[in-house]
Amino acid sequence: MRIISLLAVTAAMAVAAPAYAQTYSSTTTNFIGIGDQIGSSYDQVTMTGVSGTITTTPYLYNIYNVSFLVGTNATVAATTSGTFANSITVAGTPYNFLIPYTIAINSSDTITFNPFTATFGNYQFAFNLLQLMSGGPPVTGTLTATISAVPEPATWAMMLIGFGAIGFAMRRRNAVRTSVSYG
Repeated sequence: MRIISLLAVTAAMAVAAPAYAQTYSSTTTNFIGIGDQIGSSYDQVTMTGVSGTITTTPYLYNIYNVSFLVGTNATVAATTSGTFANSITVAGTPYNFLIPYTIAINSSDTITFNPFTATFGNYQFAFNLLQLMSGGPPVTGTLTATISAVPEPATWAMMLIGFGAIGFAMRRRNAVRTSVSYG
């Protein structure tokens, strides 16, 4: 009976936990000087910031609108990697992070935003793969992330206490006694 009571209390505490619904906004940034330059501008990437509200987790959210503009293409193929420094504000708090990319320079340059994961406050952002290929005019794409809620330390502590209480109650449970009558 005690175990059922403990389970009911634990379930009630979990239901009473507040739901997360926070705003986020990413910073607009223009990156120039990537790729190759032959008598013209380098390749350019513009990451246009997006604002939204995290209402459900995990869920796929748009984090950046990306534009990739290619300069004069190289005659010799090459591949380079790097990171784009950017920031995002979640629930009013700004966070800086690095976005890993790889750019393949050839007759049609290709930039790939590699998947990565970052934690901002009580949220984990798992960024998806984005690949943009252009032989001339700008191409656009959307850099998205699956956002999941990360439990706060107090929530972890409450869960551990609950599991400990259940384990203690199970250990202390009285053994069933049987009586034998001789007659």
